Amino acid sequence: MSPRCALYKYRIGLVEVPFDDDPPGPREVVGAGWRASLAPPLHWRELEKKRVDGGHRVAGGRAVEIEAPSFDAAYRALHLILAAIDVGIGEPPFHDPSRCIPFCQDDPESVTAYDSNPRVWDSYVATAGIWEAVEMAARASRRRTTQYALFKYQFSLSCHGNLYMDLDPSRGRFLPISCFPVAHMRLAFAILAAHSSLEDLDLEIRASSQKPSRLRNGEWNPVVKEELESRLTAAGVDLTEPVVWAIRGTAKRRLDAWRKVRTLPTKYSWSRGWVRDAPVQVVDAIAHFDWLRDKVAAHGGTNFPRGLSPYDVANAQHLSRRLILKTLNTCRRRRKRRHREAV
Repeated sequence: MSPRCALYKYRIGLVEVPFDDDPPGPREVVGAGWRASLAPPLHWRELEKKRVDGGHRVAGGRAVEIEAPSFDAAYRALHLILAAIDVGIGEPPFHDPSRCIPFCQDDPESVTAYDSNPRVWDSYVATAGIWEAVEMAARASRRRTTQYALFKYQFSLSCHGNLYMDLDPSRGRFLPISCFPVAHMRLAFAILAAHSSLEDLDLEIRASSQKPSRLRNGEWNPVVKEELESRLTAAGVDLTEPVVWAIRGTAKRRLDAWRKVRTLPTKYSWSRGWVRDAPVQVVDAIAHFDWLRDKVAAHGGTNFPRGLSPYDVANAQHLSRRLILKTLNTCRRRRKRRHREAV
């Protein structure tokens, strides 16, 4: 971003509520074409005198401010930050993106958009972890394909998303296959969007008729597997860390309806009864995800998406989210920061 370019400072309806152990100092991050920072926190006695963001009063909260050369540039940054929030949470969006508009009193276009949409006057999102999403969005802003990966994951969640409580085997109930065609379509396109995010990250299986991913005996083609593992390692993915794969329901449904995913011999402590969750190697998880997308979701037919379950989508989105976070170094940065604070 050129320092000679005049910048407007926008409030975007996002308020960071810090944890008790978060550092109180100033924060700033630079994205491609924009800069974000946190406004100073307000004491509770100042809340009646000042407004955090368009009438938002949050004790101890720090509003996110974006400096950008235009309203459109600030809006692009806001869209990317909202997608990063959804990636960080990993659950269905709890906010309405249409109720967040960049606001700057010095920008006539921003004032007009803000005044013409009364839904945003008293709308804001205040929670912890927003600044981590801003940092993630800044890193993703430097590559268009990485931005697409975040937006496709967000779109996948909008088609269908599972709450963590519903996937908890000790608290949630079994989620059966729906009998409604509209639900089948939403599940199918949620899987398609999640798989497409892997392609934007260059972490998909690259095979062809001359170089298939599987040999005749069903084992991996060593050339294809090694090439995939090299790209995963270059992206920062730890191949020794397995993926938690949700396998729920009867054995008949798992063996007859789908090809059984290749799990590791170890089992989780909560795997019992209809819960058969198991660890899966990253490359095998990607292979099953690719098979699910090719054979089930990407082609028409009478049985096109009828057998899809919410757990198929949960596995697909979990893998896609993990690879996005690893690619953007989010997990490693979190561990390093917590380690520095502990020291």
